[in-house]
Amino acid sequence: MPRGTRGEQIFKCSKCEVRYVATHEDFAENHEGFFVCTECGTEVLAWDGLRGYIKWKPLKMKPVVMEKKR
Repeated sequence: MPRGTRGEQIFKCSKCEVRYVATHEDFAENHEGFFVCTECGTEVLAWDGLRGYIKWKPLKMKPVVMEKKR
């Protein structure tokens, strides 16, 4: 059962470098799980303890625009 402490944390896939934001939640008892990258299938994070991670979303980043010097 959640104890109520929440916050957001950013994670990056080690293979394809897609970034995700996840909500972490503290639990009164051990909570285990894992998250797999939706792009390449690589495990991004596994956890086993009083902190768990929920609501994984890809972090949308604006593309970088490169301009040529004149």
